[in-house]
Amino acid sequence: GFRYNCVSDEEMVPMSIKISDKNRVYFDREPYLCWWATGFVIADKVNPKSLTMETSIEFPDQEMCDAFAAAASKKRGVKCEVEGTTAYIVW
Repeated sequence: GFRYNCVSDEEMVPMSIKISDKNRVYFDREPYLCWWATGFVIADKVNPKSLTMETSIEFPDQEMCDAFAAAASKKRGVKCEVEGTTAYIVW
């Protein structure tokens, strides 16, 4: 199959992603080196408004992390906290 090669291995960053609601975890991926974190789960009908996404991105430097966190924090419904060069997002 076709694979889109958009960044070099050196440009990839550790990311994690977890999708859940109050009753169930649908998807949970521990931090791994990538350029785009995603996941798919075949599940029963789920109301998207009931889902919560928790994700982390470890940036290569503080400036990039702070810029991301500042932009993410402006989005309605998004909570972003920074610890070192890692941004933790809950949406």
